[in-house]
Amino acid sequence: MGTVEGFQPVVETDEGEGSGRSAHAGPKVTRLYGTTTSPYTRKIRILLRAAGVPAELCDTRTDDGAAALARIAPLGK
Repeated sequence: MGTVEGFQPVVETDEGEGSGRSAHAGPKVTRLYGTTTSPYTRKIRILLRAAGVPAELCDTRTDDGAAALARIAPLGK
């Protein structure tokens, strides 16, 4: 797989207060909200993989995924 020139990922996670994770707990995982059929989500997944950034997809088509999205994005988009 090729590299993405000039791409410097900045990874921020929503650990929240009292998560119990220490600074040396291991790599953080980026949570991507979207669907597997979205071309926009697919582009981001390709870039994350090319940059070596671990990510998990939260599928917003499911009830759990839609509820998680509503908690962080009031407009649900």
